Amino acid sequence: MVCGVVPKVVEYLDSRLALEAYQENDRTPPKVALLNGEPYFIAKSVRIAKEVEGVYKAQALILASLPQAPNYLSDDELTYLGN
Repeated sequence: MVCGVVPKVVEYLDSRLALEAYQENDRTPPKVALLNGEPYFIAKSVRIAKEVEGVYKAQALILASLPQAPNYLSDDELTYLGN
């Protein structure tokens, strides 16, 4: 699965056609690829990928500790924040 605004399932990490189709449809490159349940962070540099990984981990910890279902951002809000 490739994650940006909307997840997309891919069969293998080097699935260039799926990644290009994702970017063409959503007008933004994917941020995270999930392969066999393991996240791979896609960024311009290792430093940026590590920063994204830190945010990803923090979000996972927060979501796991919530007593009720979270309120998610709308598509417009996600698009705005993604730019």
